[in-house]
Amino acid sequence: MSIIIGIDHGYYAIKTAHCSFPAGLTSYGEHEPYTRQGLLEFGGCFFVCGSGRQPIQRDKTVNDNYYLLTLAAIAKEIKQRGLPPECSVRIAAGLPLTSFGRDKPKFKDYLLRSNQPVNYKFEGVEYSITIEEVAIFPQGYAALMTETGLLQDEPSMLLMDLGGWTVDLMRIDNAIPAADTAHSLELGMIRCVDDIREQVRRETGLSLTDAQIENMLAGQPCTVSDTVRDIVNKQGRKYYIENYHEGIVSKQMFREVQAEIARRNSKSAANQRKRRRGRYNSKYALTERLVCGDCGSPYKRVTWNIHGRKQIVWRCVNRIEYGTKFCGSSPSIPEEKLHRAILKAVQDLAANFTDEVAAQINGILHSIQTGESIKPNLQEQLEQTQQEFDRLLEMSLDFDEDTPFLDDRLKKLNNKIKSLKKAIEDTAAQQEKASQPEMLLSAKDLQIQEYDDALTARIIEKITVRSRNEIEIRFIGGYKKTMQLT
Repeated sequence: MSIIIGIDHGYYAIKTAHCSFPAGLTSYGEHEPYTRQGLLEFGGCFFVCGSGRQPIQRDKTVNDNYYLLTLAAIAKEIKQRGLPPECSVRIAAGLPLTSFGRDKPKFKDYLLRSNQPVNYKFEGVEYSITIEEVAIFPQGYAALMTETGLLQDEPSMLLMDLGGWTVDLMRIDNAIPAADTAHSLELGMIRCVDDIREQVRRETGLSLTDAQIENMLAGQPCTVSDTVRDIVNKQGRKYYIENYHEGIVSKQMFREVQAEIARRNSKSAANQRKRRRGRYNSKYALTERLVCGDCGSPYKRVTWNIHGRKQIVWRCVNRIEYGTKFCGSSPSIPEEKLHRAILKAVQDLAANFTDEVAAQINGILHSIQTGESIKPNLQEQLEQTQQEFDRLLEMSLDFDEDTPFLDDRLKKLNNKIKSLKKAIEDTAAQQEKASQPEMLLSAKDLQIQEYDDALTARIIEKITVRSRNEIEIRFIGGYKKTMQLT
């Protein structure tokens, strides 16, 4: 199994789905530097990736810098996804609109070299990466293709790609790029930062770093004088100016579009979730029940292919999609360990299956079947919350300026709507699963010698991953059991 990694080889930063770092590279030759952060060992030499900023290279293939930064990006992305350091990779990369056709073959050969696998060390971890394929896409347009709904009923639109060195522009007619309209303007982030730095140097004699300038432009803390901060903001406004020219659409229309998007999102989120869950729920009981003890997100069944050997593991969905940004320590759990632990827990339950325990579990099952467990006010809460959301949304349309207080409240209400819809869906799903004949349990039903997915679906309410070696199993009825993963 090979993994797909998208890499944006920017002039200002290298980006993947889960990480971003400056496109700087410092070579230390054969001498190991003082730091391990961003440290790449390749071909007997040491490099620090993400350090400083390299000169603008209109042709990124003139030296190995961007290839070395690519290896660092692959390592970072693999680490963020929790994947093994020995794997096969398919790279998706982009090139500017104006040079795409000319540079595509050369850049593809640059990244896809014949010497495979590529062996190197990054931040102390040894990697053996086989780059199977490199696909090159036009920047900006490739991103637009992931949002095809934007192209519906729009005969023409202007595509803008705001990059580190350039701003690329191209018109899209009937979802087809108009190649003759492609232009690149050297007005990107690098130009902005350099102009600000030069202006500060002229007026104060001080030299600012990229990080200092970026923080001030973003309104983040930075220990500088008010004079310097004023210069930075004044110079930055030359690149970001509100109300400088008449907008393509009015502010009123923009707010109305955002309102419609919010309404659609709030109404479709539950259906989308149901479709996503339905892909897995009908097949594996653990998909509905196994959750991360760190962030609370569900776990997903994943197949790893390590040296031709397949291994099935369960991983936190939050960790898969966002890396350590929202879930920092969730472990990947081999499926066979989960099955052994669950089997042992069921066997322990059977050994202690008293009349009291049986009555408790069967009472819960019966209440689920008859619908007694549904909270009658959930639907009412949902309707009230939706009404308040719509009311505030209409109110926000009356303001010409930004309304942070309303935006914050709308965000909270939208999250509450999602939670209520999920609670209603989960309750309905429980009823559906429990509404089957012969649902009452006896100790005899629990006398099993191997893991049973159907039984897990009937009697286990939730399994929480506490650590790499421990899970907590909660049976229907409230009976809990902490199990070691062996």
